[in-house]
Amino acid sequence: MTGPRKKAPAKKTGTKIANWEDRLAERAAKVDATEQGQGGNFISTKGGDFSYKSDVLPQPLPVVIVDYAFVNTYYDGVFDENNPRPPACFAIARADVGVEDILAPHPDAPDPQSEFCKDCDMNAWGTDMKGVGKACKNQRRLALLPADDLESVDEGTELAYMSVPPGSLKFFSGYVKRISKVLKRPPEGVITDLSTEPLSGGHSIQFNLNDDMPSVPDDKMGIIFELQDLCQEELLSPPDFSEREAKKPARRAPAKRVPAKQAPRRTVKKKAAKKKY
Repeated sequence: MTGPRKKAPAKKTGTKIANWEDRLAERAAKVDATEQGQGGNFISTKGGDFSYKSDVLPQPLPVVIVDYAFVNTYYDGVFDENNPRPPACFAIARADVGVEDILAPHPDAPDPQSEFCKDCDMNAWGTDMKGVGKACKNQRRLALLPADDLESVDEGTELAYMSVPPGSLKFFSGYVKRISKVLKRPPEGVITDLSTEPLSGGHSIQFNLNDDMPSVPDDKMGIIFELQDLCQEELLSPPDFSEREAKKPARRAPAKRVPAKQAPRRTVKKKAAKKKY
């Protein structure tokens, strides 16, 4: 999943391994509080496969979830995955304590539906067109590092990104809370195995600890935190609205009126008088 991007030289670290346990436990408590029962190099999960740059990835897929964000999207019409267009309203924010209380439409959202997402009618159950879920889709956007890259990871390592759809959100939330309570670690402190399972005519994404190496080695946590800072621009990037703007109906220019004095005169031919015999 790594690209051709040239890697920057790795920073030298001392022989003393930093103890990250306190910082990891603190971060675990923060992300645990965000999960209450619930741009770029993206991994597709269409059809139950993990696809990255046209390659189908193996399952289970071992990764480090370097960081993640809350993403809400509302489409003013039926979403067509074969002809996707940007949402009418969306919100995005890095996971943190109380993020759901302050999550609000992005400044670039074309048609904000409410001041805050928690108060929005479109973010209520039973508002989607099928009358079951929410019209506004609650998701998570993950920044992922392949576990195979841990050995050589540095600040130039390319990350991949993946969206956790609404139907898989409870599995992700449950996983975050479980590792926080049991291991006292947030997602970036463990190796996570990603897999898919059939669910209601589609597929769900499952999250489990890696059996061979459940925790990220302490000597790698420094660079993981550096990648966490470096991936924020991509992690929090808004949708591309150029297609939406291009589909706006063009305004017709008003017809030009020709001044009366310049208008051509209409000539009427007189009928010849009939001869009387």
